[in-house]
This record gives sequence, structure tokens and C-alpha cells, in this order.
Amino acid sequence: MRRRSIVVATLIVIIVASSAVAAYLVLPNAQGCGQAVSSASKYNAEPVRFGPVTEYCLANPSRWANGIMVAKDGTVWFGEQALPGLGHLYANGTVVEYQWPGARSTTISSYQTGIWGVIQWDGKIWGADLDGNRLVGLDPTTGTMTTVNASAVPFPYLPQVAPDGSMWLTSLSTPARLGRMSTNLALTSLRVEGLGKQEPIQMAFVNSTFAYLVALDPLSGNGTGGLYSFDPQASGGNVVASKVGANFALFYPDGVSYSAGAVWVTQHGPSNILRYLPSSGEWTVYPTSTVSYQPSTFTYFAEVAGQKVWFNEHYSNRIGFLDPSGYLTEYSEANPPITNGSQVQNDLTIAAAADGLWFTSTSGNYLGFINGTSAPTFSISATGASNLNFATNSMDLNPGSSGQIQVKVSGSWSIPLKVQVSDSEAPNSVPKLIAMTPSTEMVAAASGPSTQATFTVSVAVQSNVKPGGYTLAVTVTDGLISQTAYVFLQVGQ
Repeated sequence: MRRRSIVVATLIVIIVASSAVAAYLVLPNAQGCGQAVSSASKYNAEPVRFGPVTEYCLANPSRWANGIMVAKDGTVWFGEQALPGLGHLYANGTVVEYQWPGARSTTISSYQTGIWGVIQWDGKIWGADLDGNRLVGLDPTTGTMTTVNASAVPFPYLPQVAPDGSMWLTSLSTPARLGRMSTNLALTSLRVEGLGKQEPIQMAFVNSTFAYLVALDPLSGNGTGGLYSFDPQASGGNVVASKVGANFALFYPDGVSYSAGAVWVTQHGPSNILRYLPSSGEWTVYPTSTVSYQPSTFTYFAEVAGQKVWFNEHYSNRIGFLDPSGYLTEYSEANPPITNGSQVQNDLTIAAAADGLWFTSTSGNYLGFINGTSAPTFSISATGASNLNFATNSMDLNPGSSGQIQVKVSGSWSIPLKVQVSDSEAPNSVPKLIAMTPSTEMVAAASGPSTQATFTVSVAVQSNVKPGGYTLAVTVTDGLISQTAYVFLQVGQ
């Protein structure tokens, strides 16, 4: 195995793979928020609550939590990279730990192996041991472990249950491979044709004969990647991947999710989340709000639950959910919100539940939950614009022309709300050739459930803007919660 360290912004990133890829680990700078536990395998995690966010502090030394899933019974399983092994969080805050075979001590506080994927499959809780080249399955009723050698699919990354009942997993290696394991624990290595030098990162199954995957070339230096489709039941021992949405450039794509005819893609570089509609071949870019201390928010993974598209923003230290009708809500993972890159808590993996979203914090040493049924006290909407089409929430402007968006903020907010703007011109979502100028920088504090405030955003399209579709985003935030309204701009000839 080759392990290389690189520096991204102010964070030390370790890339673990045979040819370097998207497994980002940032060294914890603290022991974490939990109580000291020397050797106990069961303890009570201390909850910290603010707004709709609850964070369960794990035991010290730091567990390096990563990889998370919600079981069928509603409890939460997660990887503990410092053991290595699994943790099981119950509704009452109890955590039970299970060390994998060969683990040394619960007092170890350093990285032992990468655990990015944890799933429930064939009666066991399985974790992919990235550095150990193995899959480890835990029988939760007996505590017994099953180990499967994964050397044929080196550096196992993200396991997933397929519609036919088998387990599939991505491999962070070249030549490109996927793994398929049947219930008799026979693991087959499948060569993936059609990716060139790119490595498959994550899959999303549509049905038993159709699936998507995102892949990237970790050595290209520019994040070259793509969205592909393949048939999981194709014969011949290999998988043939076909690129889709080929005219749209992807930049370090590392997350993909499918629901209700839409493919959602996250990219670990830009400040946006992408929707691809296979029926029309149309891509839509949804910018996140931006942060001052980093050039990009770095979205990571996406999961769809009902009408909400949840995703995590690694460098902005936030969780977001997108309502495709044109609204975005983002939640800070820290109270108070972080102010510089050294405070990023590295919340790397997520798991959607019926009532919200769970996430891990590698350097914060906690599991977090956002109550998705708790509505923010304020909301934002675009109530009008030059040439606004309310049916599609879009506006038309030509190069060299300008217009305005009227914005309404409703509800109650105890402190002034900061106004921000972003758009889909560039990966960092910072407006450039399309100038967006709010009429105010702050919305004054207001009380009462029916309070309203309005302001405008002037939009000026420079003459050298390429014709096409762009997404404009207007955000108001109190620091802990951000609310964004989208307007879709069509620039004519």
C-alpha cells in the first residue's frame, strides 16, 4: 500500500489508496468532547443540543468516527477508526463498542484504518476495512465477527446492498474494480471497462439491471471525473460503464444518489450540489452559500429522504438539505459557528433517517443528528424579479442587461440576518460575470411568527457571459441556520 500526504488549504489530508483517491482524513487536533474511557466497551454518550442539532460526544481517547448507517430498528451504527471497529448508539445515548479481530486497545487515539462504509446486510453489520483489505461483519445478537479477505478488491471503500440481495463495493485502486459478494461470502472482483484512468467512488442502484456510479482520476491534478451507468447483471465477469451527461464537466465527483427519476451528485471541490435528469439529459447546479475562510464548501455525500436531498459540506462545517422546488437550508455543525479552517470538525459521512440526518465527526469526536421535522423560525422566498416566471422560478436576461430580484423574509429572528449571494458560474459559487448586489447587507432582527422583511438584489449580466442557464442564490443567515432561495436565470443570445 502507498500512503501519501498532501496539504489542502489549511488542513492536512491523508489520501489512502494504491493510486491516491478521494478518502480524505484530517488529523484530529483534540481528544474530543466525550468523557475518558479506558477499556470499557459500553458507556453513555453525553448529548449537546442547539436548535435542531444534537451531538453525542463519544469516549476519549478520540474514536475517529467515520462511516455511519441507520439500522432497521432505528439505532445507529458507525465506524471507529481508532479501535478499529464499530460503535452502536441507542436512543437513550448508550454506546456499545465492538473491536474488530486484531484490534489492540480502546486507549489508542490515532488512526488505525479507514472505515468509510457501514451497512446492514445478510443479518450482520458490515464495515469496509480500507487499509486492512477486508470486510468485517458483526452479528449483533451474538457479537461474533466474520472476516472476508478483500485483497482481490483492494482498498474497499463504500459497500452497498444491491436490489438482488448481494453486497457491492467500490475499490480505490487502478485498474478500476468493483466488488460483488454473495450471501455465501464469495467475493468477486469485477473489472470496470470504460473509465480509463478513473476510479469508481460510489454507486447508486436504480434497479437490478441499472445503476449509476461516479468516478474520478486521482492523478489528473484537476479532478477529472464523470457520471456513468452500468448493468449490474451483465455477464462476462466485467462491468461496462457508459458515460452520461457527457457535455457537463465534473470536478472531483465523489457522491451519487438516485431518487424519483433524478440523480444527485456531490463534488469534493466545488460549492454546489448537482441534479441530473436522465429523461432530458439536463444538469442543474444548486450553489451553496459561501464562507469567508475557505474558497469552497466542498460538498461530500448526498442522501435522499422523501422530498429532502441531504448533503454534507466538509469545509464549511455544515449539513444542508435541498428542496428541489427552489430552497436550501443549511445547519452549522458547531455552536458558535466556526470562523477558520483549523476549526473544521471533519464531518465526513452521513446517513438519512425518516426524521432527519445523522453524521459523523472525525476530529470533533461525536455523532450528530439534525431533526428534519423541526422547521426554522424564518424562511426566504423570491417574490418577484424582472421577467420572472413564477411557474419555473426563472428569469430571462440578455448579455449586457440587468434586472432585479425581490426577496421576502418571513417568520421571526432574534438577531440580524446576514445577506449573502452566490451563483453557478464557477465551482466556488462566487458571482463574477453575473454581478449580484443586495440592497442591504443585514436584515434587522424581528419578532412574531408573521413578521416580514423585504429587500432587492440587482442582477447585472456582463456582455461576455455565455448564453445558457445559471442558478442564482440569495441567502439569509443567523450563523447557525442559513436559508436560501434560488432563481434560475436564462441568459439569451
